[in-house]
Amino acid sequence: MKFIVLSKKIKRLEKIKDMCICNKVKILDGKYLLKIMLADVLEHILNTRNEKLETQNIHIVINQNSEININLLEYISGRVKSVNIVTKQIRNFRKTRKVFI
Repeated sequence: MKFIVLSKKIKRLEKIKDMCICNKVKILDGKYLLKIMLADVLEHILNTRNEKLETQNIHIVINQNSEININLLEYISGRVKSVNIVTKQIRNFRKTRKVFI
């Protein structure tokens, strides 16, 4: 099976959808995929810069405390020096803060 990530504009085009279905190409959600791959991307960037993950202070902009975001925070916080959450909705993350302390 083949996979592809498309922008919202292109996803709306029926012709593109039909082509993907005919060629057995599965359309993936890019935002979800980015969240899953973020830790790998971060590690790759630091390896390229010859820096250690354990010494980094990471700042993450998050507006939702969804399960995947919490899992991402848990994964990253266990591997870096510190994680700072930047959000307008700090109330949503109060319980999350207690988990990480």
